[in-house]
Amino acid sequence: MNANLTSWWSDPSWLLHGVDGRRREVSLTLTNRQELSWEPFLDTRWSREGATGAVVPMELFLERQPSGPPPLFLWHTAFCGSTLLARCLDRRGRCLSLKEPWAVTQLAAAARVGLVGEREIGAAWSSLGRGFAPGEKVLIKPSNGANTLLADIGAAGERMVLLNSSLRHFLLSVARPIEARRPYVRHLMANRVMCGRVRLDAVEVGPRSSGA
Repeated sequence: MNANLTSWWSDPSWLLHGVDGRRREVSLTLTNRQELSWEPFLDTRWSREGATGAVVPMELFLERQPSGPPPLFLWHTAFCGSTLLARCLDRRGRCLSLKEPWAVTQLAAAARVGLVGEREIGAAWSSLGRGFAPGEKVLIKPSNGANTLLADIGAAGERMVLLNSSLRHFLLSVARPIEARRPYVRHLMANRVMCGRVRLDAVEVGPRSSGA
């Protein structure tokens, strides 16, 4: 692929892939529309081995903030068919679905502890909102771990959908013998406790099953 790093702010082939609030830098990876559309998850499960990448200081990223239109959002509570819906909405030239970009998950984590604010979040949306064709919209389906950003997006009046399932179906999905589901949910819970969003004294804990 031919792409010049000096044009990362205008070339959607340079995807915002990581946000480091402590080091005040962002990481970019060189990709293409076909790959972004095909990948089910643009997080740590997306192999970037051998891919071209770059690290840009946060202040430079903010200074040369890409001028993409606001993206659309598909929020979800996990295990509720959101990936399938995002795939169905992906149509070349009309809508590009970005499924669980790692940068959004890191952005939410940094925002929870005050390392980034409205300016950094806005720049991230502008960067991720760039389509590959004139008029092409971008739909972002964040990880449910980034749902702490939902209130701010709603307050800004951005267009979005929140997809969820019943508590029963969520718990049944977590209980299925699929590797990493239970540790993932425990990690989310621990993160919310550390950030003060969940009070343990308000959580009723039942007996632990032998399969937990």
